[in-house]
Amino acid sequence: MAESARILLIEDHTATASVMARLLRMSGYDVCVAGDVCSARAAAAAQVFDLALCDIDLPDGDGCDLMRELKADHKLEGIALTGQAMPGDIERALRAGFTSHLLKPVSFECLTAAIEDFVAGFRRRNPQAAPAVGLPE
Repeated sequence: MAESARILLIEDHTATASVMARLLRMSGYDVCVAGDVCSARAAAAAQVFDLALCDIDLPDGDGCDLMRELKADHKLEGIALTGQAMPGDIERALRAGFTSHLLKPVSFECLTAAIEDFVAGFRRRNPQAAPAVGLPE
């Protein structure tokens, strides 16, 4: 059986990050929290992640720029978590490499459904791989 997905949660609002990380861990996911671009870069350089859940408005940079970097340097895919929901914002996030765009506040059910969609898509794209990415048991 595959291990649980390893998630890099990039969220600058401490209380939101804490609650999301706790809920994801209780659901069986392996979660590392980064509060800004700099700490997200450091975490991605130090560990291998299957997925990034990334806020767009970060105190030291733009989440779309960060996603482009994480995708190029670490082959990391991501889900945008943002309060930006204009059609141009969604298109910008998708062009940056996010697989989906979730509007905050996001329900936990919606978030886990997006993660499950990512995992299913990974398995479809990589049928021969023995991925670490998986759904919690």
